[in-house]
This record gives sequence, C-alpha cells and structure tokens, in this order.
Amino acid sequence: MTNPTENTPADPAEIDRLRAHSTQLLGELKAAKAKVTSLQAQLATATEERDAARQEVRTLRLAPARTLLEHVALPGTADIVAKMLEQRGYTFDLEGDEIVVRDAEGNPATVIDPKSQKARAAKLDAADLTLLMTEEGKPESERHPLAQTFARFIVGSKASGGGAAGGSGTTAPAAPAKPATPVPARQSFGLS
Repeated sequence: MTNPTENTPADPAEIDRLRAHSTQLLGELKAAKAKVTSLQAQLATATEERDAARQEVRTLRLAPARTLLEHVALPGTADIVAKMLEQRGYTFDLEGDEIVVRDAEGNPATVIDPKSQKARAAKLDAADLTLLMTEEGKPESERHPLAQTFARFIVGSKASGGGAAGGSGTTAPAAPAKPATPVPARQSFGLS
C-alpha cells in the first residue's frame, strides 16, 4: 500500500479534468451571484412599490379625518390646523378599520366629556375634535398654550334655533328695528 503523505506523480489528464471542473464551478458561482444580485434588485423594487401602495391606501383610508378637519376649521385653514395638531403631538392613525386620534405617546387621545365631566377617548367627530383642540373641560392653568390658538381657527356653531345666531363665523349685529309707532312731528306752539 502507498502512504497518502507521499507525493505521487499526478496524472496530467486528472489535473486537466480538475481544472476544467474548477472553471465550471467558478462560472456557476458567478452566474448564481449575478442571479442573486438581480433578485435582490427585483425585491427592492417590489418592496418600494408595496410600501408606496400601502402609503396610498393609508392616505385614502385616513381621508375622512382630513375631511373632518376641513369641516371643523375655518375655510382655507385646515392645513394650519393639521400642522398645529401635529405640533401638539396628535396624529390620526388606523386601528383595524377605524380611524383613531393618538396623543404624542401613541395612546388614544382623550377629551373631557361635557356631560359627565370625565375623561374618555376622543371619537372621530367634529364635537370631539373641537374638544380635543380647545381642551374644554380642563382648568385654564392645565391647558396647552395652543388651545386658545385653535379656537381662532375653529368654525363656530351652526345652530340656528332657540335664538342662536347660527352661521360659520362672526356676524355683524343687526340694525335695530324701527319703532312700531311713528314719532310725532314737532309742534311749533304757535311760534311760526
């Protein structure tokens, strides 16, 4: 038997076969790397498209919040109100199929219920959004400085019954009605 540690003369045909096999494997490795690079590029493109589609769907699903802001804010000021809400730390988010308002810590934003005077999660409606912005129900000393600023951008009550002024802004006072009885003409007392 021969000792494996001994150097034996190699068969030149075997060496050529091993070199050819090595070259073939190297070619396969290069082709596999090129395919991986191509697949990574395709994955990156698909991921970007997926993220863009998700963002578009999210924007569409949050559209009612934007519509609500446009309803609550004075005409042309919805963008300002949205930026102030963002500055205040409030965001609109999706929770399942529902739109919720979150505070700066990511918790549901709370308002003071006008009837019970207790804190509760804000609903996505004009009344609660107004309560959230103005912090009505909180003591003045605990209100955020933006609470008074928000009040300048919020549409007034649209009530019209029971003597309420109604409308979406300030109204000029009505001119006083003319008296029902005519004022008598001046009498000259005979000095004409």
